[in-house]
Amino acid sequence: DHQMPGMDGITLVGKIKESLKDVPQPFILMLSSLDKGMCIDDAQRMGIDLFLSKPVKLHELNGILQSIFGSPREQPQETPATPEIRKLGTINTSILVAEDDPVNMLLISEVLAKMGFTVIKATDGKQVLEQLGSHIPAIILMDVNMPEMDGLEATQIIRTMPQPQGNIPIVALTAAAMSEDRERCLLAGMNSFITKPFKLQELEDVLRKYVDAA
Repeated sequence: DHQMPGMDGITLVGKIKESLKDVPQPFILMLSSLDKGMCIDDAQRMGIDLFLSKPVKLHELNGILQSIFGSPREQPQETPATPEIRKLGTINTSILVAEDDPVNMLLISEVLAKMGFTVIKATDGKQVLEQLGSHIPAIILMDVNMPEMDGLEATQIIRTMPQPQGNIPIVALTAAAMSEDRERCLLAGMNSFITKPFKLQELEDVLRKYVDAA
């Protein structure tokens, strides 16, 4: 996996290659769709040329293992095209990201910065409310499960605020994909939701819809 605490996957591969200089080893790097747009060049420079997209799908895992251990006559599956992070905003357009997981925060913040946005960070619902005292973001990407105050409670409070804060589009960041979980988000006053792990196209679609509206 690329995103690990302490040492990321690309750095780890470099360390392993140093200790196994004369032993060729195939390395398979697991990347989220957001990761791919930022890390694939560094990975290839490190000598990694096999990649799996997270969440891992059985047919992709089977295809990549077949390319390593299968018959030489068999052709490996083509590597999916690297998703391109397109510029969507300007530095004058800010997005508030509420996320308590530091890895997720780093990943989505870097992607939004590459898209051209200014990122305002919060790690719980209380910090979101504090940030709204001095910032008016175009959209809030709100993690549902956070300490101190979760995303649902923070959203309900925001919806009682006067304009413009009370009308800021809020998109839930949730690992739960069940219909009842999504219904809870909408009932709390959120406009939409993105399922974690994030997919680049899903994030782009939400930003194009709600940032333009804001």
